[in-house]
Amino acid sequence: MRPKDKIVSWFIRNIIIPRQEVMDKPGFLITKVTDKSGTIFVRELFISESFIENLEASVVEKFGEKGRDRLYAAGKKFGYIYSSLSHFPTRSKTDKKSFQKNCHLLIQYINCMYAKDIREKISYADKSIEFSMDQFVVYRHNGIGHILTEGGIAGIWAYLNEDPAVEAVQTSCQGRGSKECKVTAAPARLLKSRGIPYRRMGKLGVPKQGDYNRFNSIRPLRFVKNSLQALIDHGFLKYKRGLVTYGGDRYFLAGSSVIFVLEEELKKLDGGGEALFKAAFDLGIQISKDKPSNYSTFITDLFPAFGWGGVSMSEDDTNIKIFIECYPWIGGYEKHDFIIFRGMLSGILSGFLKRKIILGKYNSKIQKDCLNVEISKI
Repeated sequence: MRPKDKIVSWFIRNIIIPRQEVMDKPGFLITKVTDKSGTIFVRELFISESFIENLEASVVEKFGEKGRDRLYAAGKKFGYIYSSLSHFPTRSKTDKKSFQKNCHLLIQYINCMYAKDIREKISYADKSIEFSMDQFVVYRHNGIGHILTEGGIAGIWAYLNEDPAVEAVQTSCQGRGSKECKVTAAPARLLKSRGIPYRRMGKLGVPKQGDYNRFNSIRPLRFVKNSLQALIDHGFLKYKRGLVTYGGDRYFLAGSSVIFVLEEELKKLDGGGEALFKAAFDLGIQISKDKPSNYSTFITDLFPAFGWGGVSMSEDDTNIKIFIECYPWIGGYEKHDFIIFRGMLSGILSGFLKRKIILGKYNSKIQKDCLNVEISKI
């Protein structure tokens, strides 16, 4: 990392992030974004790197190019929605110098949490950007990276340049044996003129978010005590330089819209929803290994700390019920089947109880300005 960028990175990591990232409220992980229009509380989750890796690998293996397209589309939608919620300054609202400076600060902010090093080269005139990245999440192992490395970058760069035709391509990758990862993002016509093959996902939009703060704002939750900060302070989770690790797996901060767009896109594949559930289920099995026998306490501590809301559970001889208070909200949530959440919990319970548990029943409703969800076996 260049000396100047080390200073910028230090400032972001030690000054900006602590003021913007809220990690000490049980059930919530929030980034506070304030501009002329007011303050937005962007709801976030800590997502497992191995979950994304395994999901990409299984979808590519099962669905081939169609699967790759859906992973990329989910990533681009995610990047675009997250940028919109975060009110990143766009091309038309700033001058060239400010635009490039803002982009650099954003990239260094991402660098603090997602990579060992990121360097960028911006060509303002043709709306293109080239990245060189070291140890960026996910691609460093599986060599795929359609969701975050390509799709996520494409969505952010499309939003910043107000051009949905922007796409992104990972031209080299550490997960495929390269020294570093290189990504180019530019309008499709420019990529085509350079002879760079790319995936197209031009249709973009942002769900209606008029009630976003109303349903996602921080409040006291019943039944939960521990926040992410509390689990870090107690040594349950390891935290260093913006990175959280648990059980040898790396976790990273992501806007909660990622779980919605992954489900939306993968359900377009025949069997895609099942593949998403299995990847989440396998993560749950992994999480359950070598854990204390009190799985109820474990579940109701871990999930709120990772931003899923307040989680409580009850069980009897025939059924297990999980109640989530203030699950992350997004416009259009009614189409959501809570596949990732149900899959993880099913896997954790199966691992603890040494028998297969599938939480297949679910319902959701708005109560007291919260999206409340109940899932169960029957």
